[in-house]
Amino acid sequence: MNRKNFFTKFSLAVLGLTLIKIRPVKFSRGKSVTDSSPVKIKVNKLAVKREKAGVKNV
Repeated sequence: MNRKNFFTKFSLAVLGLTLIKIRPVKFSRGKSVTDSSPVKIKVNKLAVKREKAGVKNV
């Protein structure tokens, strides 16, 4: 590989990495998290309730 070919490929690689850092592209676009239904959280009724630090709640 001659020097001109090496520096051409190297500069294109650096330019490509810079563009990816500035504007990332998702190659495998699947179902995104925002498209799905919101997460539902259930409070465990048997859980110990924490009120104040230092107080034994057990």
